[in-house]
Amino acid sequence: MPGRILTASDDTTARLWDAQSGQELARLQHDGRVYQAQWNADETRILTASDDTTARLWDAQSGQELARLQHDGTVYQAQWNADETRILTASEDGTARVYLAPGLPLREYACRFAVRNLSNAEWQSYLPSEPYRKICAHLPLHPGFVDSIVDQHQREDGTIDVDSALADIRAALERSPPGDGDQEEEARETLAEILAPRLVDQVVDLDREGKIEDAMANINLAQQIDPGREIDSSTWNELCGMGSLWNHAATVMPACDRAVELEPKEGAIRANRGMARALTGDFDGALEDVRLFRAWLEEKEPDNTAQLENVAQIITELEAQRNPFTPEVLERGR
Repeated sequence: MPGRILTASDDTTARLWDAQSGQELARLQHDGRVYQAQWNADETRILTASDDTTARLWDAQSGQELARLQHDGTVYQAQWNADETRILTASEDGTARVYLAPGLPLREYACRFAVRNLSNAEWQSYLPSEPYRKICAHLPLHPGFVDSIVDQHQREDGTIDVDSALADIRAALERSPPGDGDQEEEARETLAEILAPRLVDQVVDLDREGKIEDAMANINLAQQIDPGREIDSSTWNELCGMGSLWNHAATVMPACDRAVELEPKEGAIRANRGMARALTGDFDGALEDVRLFRAWLEEKEPDNTAQLENVAQIITELEAQRNPFTPEVLERGR
């Protein structure tokens, strides 16, 4: 606070003065000579060191003593560390001591150093009678807790009750110390961070089981809850290829197009879209993709004569406006 002067004296006091009028504002009483008095950074607290074997902490507004740090001899110096969480003292008793700054809540102090909130197991060990919440407001909910919420709201068919999971996460945030951000936005981002990758990871298994519509539903839900998440070309291509083999070419065509958009020169991706296009009657589009696949294959695997001959036969059928991907061919590819 501007306009104040702080002094330390042999008369057993440190005093605060008005810099303009010289009026005494507060008297900080020790029981011996005061060697040092200093402000903290925002001038809300004062730290003194004295011949009475103590360092003391004071409220700079009221002059009230907040804490006493005891030595066995004269304390010549006391000072805060950079973030004012600890106090270092030096004494005639032959010791220098480090104290946790009095008045700093233990939770706040711990959160200055913590890198995550408690896990489910830790919470059950330390606070078993209380519902889970954050300890440190600036850190996210522990991923293990969010995982457990998602598991609780997974239906028998494997789908997730997103609204119920979101409600439980929201409730945990409401029980937590208030943070700086929007709580609803944090709840959605927290769920998205855990659920979206899980949904995408399930796509391959669903594809190979022939559950193509469920796989597409997973992709759509992942993008709905996490619009900024980029799904890689291999996932789109897997969905395109397996969806076509399971007779869902029309359903997975958006996945085929997205895979090509991400990697337009990747031969395997163009081959899968070519198959999907042929199965949906777009023979000219299929021919374009398969021809590009052939050129790619000739460059990458010029000695793979069996596959090159197979591709040539597919091209011949497509040029005749016929679908080369018969039910027997699709079944063999699954």
